[in-house]
Amino acid sequence: MEGSPCFIWETKLKRTKKALKYWAKESYQEPEETKKKVKNELEDVQARIEEHGLTQQRKEQENALYAQLTYINGEEETKWRIKSRQLWLQGGDKNTAYFHKQATA
Repeated sequence: MEGSPCFIWETKLKRTKKALKYWAKESYQEPEETKKKVKNELEDVQARIEEHGLTQQRKEQENALYAQLTYINGEEETKWRIKSRQLWLQGGDKNTAYFHKQATA
């Protein structure tokens, strides 16, 4: 790639943005969607356990789904923590001037 350093930097940023958009559309799933799927699978396994009894395989499936659900809950919590931080940064702190004033004697 040729050009000024600023041009090269801008080109790399554009490529990165394009790659991230593609990734978000094609491979990333929102934690809420994944959570629904895992909950449905878990309900199916639990229904089979109730109907046909507990086997080692079903017990392992249930444990794996519980572990996956725990992981997804953590992802969802992280997503909302980041989102709230972004909103706070956008809106700003309304008391900034008050807290940063120097006390006059």
